[in-house]
Amino acid sequence: ARAMLRGLGARAARGICVRLPRALQPQPRVPFVRPLSSMVSGKTRPRLERPQGAEAEIEEGEVIWSMRDIVHEMPPELKQAFSRDNMNQPQVNQLDLQAAIRAWQRFPGDTGSPEVQIAIWTQKIKIMATHMQEHKKDTYTNRRLILAVHARNRMLKYLRRHDREKFHEVVEAFAIRPNRAFDPTMPRRPSKPGESLRKLKGVRKRTRQRKAKGGVMAGY
Repeated sequence: ARAMLRGLGARAARGICVRLPRALQPQPRVPFVRPLSSMVSGKTRPRLERPQGAEAEIEEGEVIWSMRDIVHEMPPELKQAFSRDNMNQPQVNQLDLQAAIRAWQRFPGDTGSPEVQIAIWTQKIKIMATHMQEHKKDTYTNRRLILAVHARNRMLKYLRRHDREKFHEVVEAFAIRPNRAFDPTMPRRPSKPGESLRKLKGVRKRTRQRKAKGGVMAGY
């Protein structure tokens, strides 16, 4: 192909009319139009039917978070293209997270108060729990879910210590099951009959094994 192109170039330089083969002739470009659902999410999703005039009702919290400041200047067609119907799951999760922050913030821009932190962790726990129902072998997300629950328990414990009324309000709003991780007044889990004795026997057995091996407990 390179030799053929060099030959054609030499003929064109001598003023000879050159006609390119069909394979080398430029083909007319046909524009490719992607559906609105794939412009944002990268994959085609069934478009939800909206009632007439619904485009005008799309507000700041119903478009992609990065375009929240210009939603009032967008035409109805562009609002529909970047609305919740055409978002992928991470973009929907971000909107839900920001909605939880707005619901519990003490003042605009508040992201550090205990109730806002608890709302953020609760929303993340819901997202990861929904993910784990479909991907049961995702051990990385499972560990992140456990760490998120512990982080929320620490915030609940702090909120209970400093503002008891707000603590009860948050627990009731998110339907969090009380447990001793953040509420020490809860009763301990009842132990099975003989469980403490079996634990004691196990400790004594391990101590004897360490002494027999000459471990750190040998001269104790």
